[in-house]
Amino acid sequence: DGQFILDLAPRHPIYVELIDGEACRAIGRVHRDGEAAKRLLEREGFEASGLIDIFDGGPTMTCGRDNLLTLRASRVARVGIGTPDIDAVPHLLSTVGIDAFRAVQAHATVHEDVATIDADTARALGVGDNDRIRISNG
Repeated sequence: DGQFILDLAPRHPIYVELIDGEACRAIGRVHRDGEAAKRLLEREGFEASGLIDIFDGGPTMTCGRDNLLTLRASRVARVGIGTPDIDAVPHLLSTVGIDAFRAVQAHATVHEDVATIDADTARALGVGDNDRIRISNG
């Protein structure tokens, strides 16, 4: 319910000018070990929001759902349960609805508006023949 965040948050303003200089300069910055993750988020469409994360003091990154590169580069197809071609490449596959959302990375053969996936992948997604799934290069 978010109460634990309220319990962690300071009750009064924190005067950054009173904090040690090195600690002050670290506020809102990504640790060098997190730079690769930040670049990945930026490639996907995320931007720094200007807010500071309450847990680690780093920047908070945000992106509108419709601006996510993976979503923009995806398409919806009908499921065909079978055996993907031998040279089928892995794709990020997901259900199209929010209720009971599922996603997997699996091999699929995509031809026109049909994605052929194997029975195990269909089971993992909870879909059957002719159901719709979202496909993105994995």
